Amino acid sequence: MYEGLKEYLEKQGYTQPRMAEMLGVSVPYVNAVLLGKKSLGKKNAKKWANLFGLSENFLLTGVGFPGIDVKVADNLPDSRKESDVNQSSLINALIAAKDETIAAMQDQLAAKEEIIQAKDELIAALRSEIAAMNYEKEIDKLGGYPRDRMASEPQHAPNR
Repeated sequence: MYEGLKEYLEKQGYTQPRMAEMLGVSVPYVNAVLLGKKSLGKKNAKKWANLFGLSENFLLTGVGFPGIDVKVADNLPDSRKESDVNQSSLINALIAAKDETIAAMQDQLAAKEEIIQAKDELIAALRSEIAAMNYEKEIDKLGGYPRDRMASEPQHAPNR
C-alpha cells in the first residue's frame, strides 16, 4: 500500500528503531506498516505525517508520493465524489494527481538546484578568500611586498 515509503524515510535518515521510539510503538509495528502489512487510520496517519514530514493523504490512500500532499478527491467532479465514481473519472483524477505530484516534485527539484548553485557560489567565494589569505601569508614570510621593504630600508647614495 505504501510503495516507496520505506525508501523515502530511509533517505531522510530515519531508522525503524528511531521511528518506533518517536511514535511510542514497537519496531515490528513500524516494520509492518512500512511493508504494507498494516495500514494507518486517520489518527496514526496524522501522527506519522507530522513527525516525519509525510503526506497524510498518501498515508491514508497510498496514492501519490510520500512527501507531497496531493488529494485525489480534489480532482474529482463534485457529482462523482460519492460511491458512484465511474472508472473514467477515477482514472482522470489519478492522472491529475500524478501530474500535480510531478509538478510539485519539479518545483522541489528546482528549489534544491537553486540552493546548490548558491552554495557553489559561496564555496567559490570562500576558496578565493582563502587563496588571498594564503598569498598574504606567503608575502609576509618573504618579508613583505618589495615596496614595503624599500620604504623601511635606509636609502644609500649611489657610489660614484
